[in-house]
Order: sequence, then C-alpha cells, then structure tokens
Amino acid sequence: MWVLYAFLSAALLGIYDICKKKSVTDNAVMPVLLSTMCFSSLLLLTLMGLTALGWVPADTMPVPRLSMQQHLLVFIKALIILTSGMCTYHGIKHVPLTLAAPIGATRPAWVILGGVLLFGERLSWQGWVAVGIVLCGLMAFSMIGNKEVALKSSPHLWLVIAGMLLGACSGVYDKYILTEVDRTAVQFFYAVEQAAMMAVLVAVLWWPHRRQDTPFHWRWSILGVSLFWVASDYVYFYALSQAGALISVIAVIRRSGTVIPFLYGALRMHDARVKPKAVALGIVLTGVILLACMQ
Repeated sequence: MWVLYAFLSAALLGIYDICKKKSVTDNAVMPVLLSTMCFSSLLLLTLMGLTALGWVPADTMPVPRLSMQQHLLVFIKALIILTSGMCTYHGIKHVPLTLAAPIGATRPAWVILGGVLLFGERLSWQGWVAVGIVLCGLMAFSMIGNKEVALKSSPHLWLVIAGMLLGACSGVYDKYILTEVDRTAVQFFYAVEQAAMMAVLVAVLWWPHRRQDTPFHWRWSILGVSLFWVASDYVYFYALSQAGALISVIAVIRRSGTVIPFLYGALRMHDARVKPKAVALGIVLTGVILLACMQ
C-alpha cells in the first residue's frame, strides 16, 4: 500500500513544481518563499485545530509535545529544507522547467545511496537493474541539458543542482527522524520553524533592498505551492511510516511526478529540445515502474 501512497505523493509533487515555476517567474523569490511557508504553516495549524475539535479523523494532524532533543532534530530538517528551497527557487526562476524538473528527479540516486550506506537497505538484483535504468535516463538528461544550458557558466543551474542534493540529504534524514519523532509533528514543526527563519531572512536581506530587487507580485499559484506541498509531504510521510517502507524506493517513485511539470514546460511554455528530453524521461519512468512493480 505504501507504494500507492508514494505515487500519489509524486503526482501532487509534480503539480507543486508547476506552481513553483509560475510563482517565481519575473517575481521576487524570497517573499514568494515566505508566503508559501506561511500559508503552509497556517494550513497545517488549521488541520491540527480541526483534529482537536474532532471534525476530522483523530489521526489527521495530532501534534504531540516534543522534547528539546526532538525539536533540535526537527530544526535541522527545517534548516536543510529552507536552504534547499532557497537554492531551488532562485535557480528554477531562470532554468527551463523541462530541465530543472528532471534534475530534481536525480535525487533518488543520492537517497538510494544514503539508504544503503546509512540504513543497510538492500534491493534485489532486479531492483538494482531498475535503478540502473533510472540512472541511465538521468545521465541522458544531463547530456541534453549541458547542450541547452552550459553548466560551467550557469550559476542558476548550479543552484538547481545544489537544491536537489540538499533535498536528497533531507530524504535520507527523514528515514532517521521518523524513528525519533511522530510524522505529523515533523511536518508541522519543520514548516513553522522554516517559516520563522525565512521571515528573518526576508527582513534582513530582501526588505531593505526591495526597491532595487525584482518587485513582488501576488499570484494564486503561490497558494497552490502551499496546498500541494503540504498534501504531497503529508502523503509522503504517511507512506514512509508504513511497515516495510523503503526510503530508496519511495524516493524513486516520488520523483516520477517529474512527468507533470515536464509536459507543462513542453506544451505550455514551449521549452527547447523536447523530443530528446521526452526519450530520456521515458527511460526514467520505465525504471520507476519496474521498481514499483517489484515491491
């Protein structure tokens, strides 16, 4: 069952990527980030209140009290996610969606490595073949992307890559933190803590120089970022908390949602080199489907 939840999280994550691209295009990145984080925290707080009142199922968003040590664990996650988001949002503002989204899809390779090295997870030989297919598709994406955006001369592409690597670190860390802290508490407190940190960054780094920076414009896609981010994370944490769930497999399946922003970038934003990217994406999805069917 956790495999199905992983696929649902993937679909929600794909829509989230589209909203993210629409939100930061020709817009100030830092206030966009702050807005999405504040809306996400408010949504989670609302769910927690509805749970307390008994208006939704009791296990929807019960937030237990945490010890100082547990709060420290959650704070580390919030810091990793905040840094990843800063890199990704600044990068994706200038990088085509059909390139940025597949770069994000390379995250499972790093999560798998972390799952194997740190948690002793093991895949069958068939599973490793499927993972190999995924990695071949991702290598094809890297070669196509290098022709479209020169890696050496594009700081924004490096930011997308840095955001992906930090996101992979967060994925590996999730497997550990969920053994120490309740999943709903992790989602709620890391969202609130990173919103507080982002508010400080906006006040110190963006607000004093806002007249020289790209102006901030409200867009409804900003609210969409929050909604689909919260929903995707909720389903992801639920899948990860199921008995027998493998972080390496969930990470791979979750990135299959890349097909959604890829199609949007190709059909609506008219990104370049769509055909070779589609072939590479097909290879990635073949590996993902094979990997999922083996579970």
